[in-house]
Amino acid sequence: MLTVYIEDELEAELNQLAKQQHTPPEQLVKNLLASYTAKQKEPELLADIMKELPELTTFKGDPLTLQKSLRDEWS
Repeated sequence: MLTVYIEDELEAELNQLAKQQHTPPEQLVKNLLASYTAKQKEPELLADIMKELPELTTFKGDPLTLQKSLRDEWS
């Protein structure tokens, strides 16, 4: 167990949030920590995000050929 000492103003704000969410303050802190750690694990660079995207076979190949085929559909 860890004991954390916080200022009175922060304690009042925590208690108010807990009351609004009908959650014990301890659970609210756990939820906030879980949310914080989840965000820390998220990729921060666009290149990292792109690595996680699925590959679309539709856009493979020569871009000019793809563009021409799309334009030919409109003709």
